[in-house]
Amino acid sequence: MKFKFNETPSGDSGSFELLEPGNYSLTISGAYTENKEGKKYIKQDGTEFIRVSCVEKESGLRINHFVFLDPGQSKKVYYFLKSIDLEPTGHEVDIDPQQWVGRMFRGKIDKKTGNDGVERNVILTCNPIPGEQPEPKDPEPVKKNTWGDLDEEDDVPF
Repeated sequence: MKFKFNETPSGDSGSFELLEPGNYSLTISGAYTENKEGKKYIKQDGTEFIRVSCVEKESGLRINHFVFLDPGQSKKVYYFLKSIDLEPTGHEVDIDPQQWVGRMFRGKIDKKTGNDGVERNVILTCNPIPGEQPEPKDPEPVKKNTWGDLDEEDDVPF
């Protein structure tokens, strides 16, 4: 099927809107371990990573975040998981990126120029959204035994 354009758009078709540096509420709309061709996301040094597609709550702008599964960056992985209410316990965790979809976090966003000369937003830190995380429970008060609570004789202690 052939198609003929009556007109072509003018201007820079590759431009996109950027968020100003600051803290924003983000929702994860997708988390991917493979690209469109089905190849695993792997850095040049062999480190696997997960591409997290996020949407900013107020503007609807999209921004990508990358979670590198490198033992040297385990603190960043831990805090990312904690920010989306999947805080790991112990020294090992099974990561299921599909569980991340729909979760929210607060991201500190900045602008950065890439190797290709294009300025993009980057997420510097991830934190839980206040009020979205369950509040920690207060510890149960320690009940002090009184003379009536003891399973001793029912005599009056005179």
